[in-house]
Amino acid sequence: MRHKFVKRAKQEIIDALQQAETKFGPNHINTTDAMRDLALALASEYPDIPGHPDMEPLCRRRVEIIENHFGDESIEFSDATFLLAQILEHSGRIEEAVPMLHQSWQLSKRLLGNDHESTWPKHLTFVCYIDEMEKSGQKYSFDLTRNSKKKPQKRRSKQEISYGQQI
Repeated sequence: MRHKFVKRAKQEIIDALQQAETKFGPNHINTTDAMRDLALALASEYPDIPGHPDMEPLCRRRVEIIENHFGDESIEFSDATFLLAQILEHSGRIEEAVPMLHQSWQLSKRLLGNDHESTWPKHLTFVCYIDEMEKSGQKYSFDLTRNSKKKPQKRRSKQEISYGQQI
């Protein structure tokens, strides 16, 4: 029964995202809530799949739109990068997730304070990820500078993202 509900909800989210993209354009801020909801629906529909192929591109696109709209010193950007870090960790890429999560936590702490309800889950998740890395024998020496040299990632266009239609 749960699976049918999730599938129906996912289709409604896909429809809402496509309507928002048609109405406002694919890179408009009004599309980002549907992108987040769709990524979460994909995660709940396929919990055993470590990172559905559409989850990361949706989240990366969402981060980019939010950064362009609110800037990289906003709580919206912090929340978007937090979700992307969780998607990366879920797909087994914890080394990429930890610096992003650290940045999200520090930004939230700076903007909202250490005891804010939006800050402490980021801190707790960061500590858990570091602990997970230590248990697996990985080192967590990473560059915490914002503009470290990163390889540019090829972005998938809107047409290349199937929104979870196929696996």
